[in-house]
Amino acid sequence: MYFSLQFDTSETSRTYDLQYIPSPVWVIDEKQVLNLNLKGYYELGGIEKLLIKEESYFNSISKGLVRITLHEYGHGEAKCLALLIQDLIDNDFMPKIQF
Repeated sequence: MYFSLQFDTSETSRTYDLQYIPSPVWVIDEKQVLNLNLKGYYELGGIEKLLIKEESYFNSISKGLVRITLHEYGHGEAKCLALLIQDLIDNDFMPKIQF
């Protein structure tokens, strides 16, 4: 599976996809933003790397709700989702899974 994360709920909201091609990569509008590692699975720290890479955007929004959409296809696993949720919480976001 892969995951879409919608940050912010106002008109400035952005949706980042965490895709596995084959390793985890942050993607926005079909453009690769950040390749996290070459291991093929998500590791803690991926959110912090995204916050740093996309600093101008994340400095303009308040931390809060993040909607996570699960997509059935892709190479992500349940343990990747669990780590992603923990990473969001550790960075003061409130993740909410939607199907």
